[in-house]
Amino acid sequence: MARKELVESMHVPRESTKKSPRSFKYPVFDGEREAIIDAYNRRIKLYGMSPLDLQDVKMNSLLEVEPALKDIEYSKIIVYSVEGDDEDWELSGFTKEGIISGFFPKHIDAHIWTAFTENARRATPYTGKYDRIVETALRKKSQIPAPPEGYSCEVAKTDHAEDISALLSVTFQDYPIPIDLESIEKRVDQRDHYFRIMRDVNGELAAVASAEIDFGRESAEFTDCATGNGHRGKGLMTFLLWQIEQDLISTYGISDLYSLVRAMEVDVNCIFGKLGYQYSGRLINNCRMPEGWESLNIWCKTAREGSIGDRVDKLSFSARP
Repeated sequence: MARKELVESMHVPRESTKKSPRSFKYPVFDGEREAIIDAYNRRIKLYGMSPLDLQDVKMNSLLEVEPALKDIEYSKIIVYSVEGDDEDWELSGFTKEGIISGFFPKHIDAHIWTAFTENARRATPYTGKYDRIVETALRKKSQIPAPPEGYSCEVAKTDHAEDISALLSVTFQDYPIPIDLESIEKRVDQRDHYFRIMRDVNGELAAVASAEIDFGRESAEFTDCATGNGHRGKGLMTFLLWQIEQDLISTYGISDLYSLVRAMEVDVNCIFGKLGYQYSGRLINNCRMPEGWESLNIWCKTAREGSIGDRVDKLSFSARP
């Protein structure tokens, strides 16, 4: 299939509905490959597919599975694929945006290929600023953080969900996934979501972060990072993420760790630099935020032998060291 035909086959006429669910996940083909139709962020994510597989996927047929998602205009298509087929991906109209180390089972890296159906969403006017932020983060020396004086760190429980939801809601005017009380309660209760919180001497919730664990893939994504007003600049998030990392490695045996960090957030990018994570690409205009589309930097670390550096240093991602 030619480049234009492939991209146009993924284009859905724009007739948005406010009542659409945010996303819907289901297996494709043999059940090992998945599709996530994400109405809220107007993107379609496909996992474990090759360019040949993609030609056999009919987007309108996928959308029939959940009719409420059909009338959205999906302007970004993201494929998490194994290494190889670069030429075929490029001929199909896709660009490689990055790598997530050990994302697939057996510690196989995910190579992320994307295509846009709207020129406006493809535009990247802040690339220079994003690159400077990454360059600053990469210059940070790796360090093991000390617990901030006067603060305590603990694993979150269901009765902490109200405080967590309130802090996330105050910190973010908009968020790619639901952060209402009921949604946070469900995520805290789920085995594949691991939350830690930090409280000050008065018991006030000062910071929160979580890891979404994929036990089958033995990987985890850091997310839900928020620090309350009056508690910033004290190293709380650095210690909190480090503690979660230690728990994932020692308790759960998770060896591949990553985070998708808002490209404009200087502090959070620098935290991952301090913790020894490596930059491995950028997802352009990947999710909705109050200011518009938000690009996300990929930061990875592996607790296994070897570094991901030799797997990504030949790529042409912006801000490679």
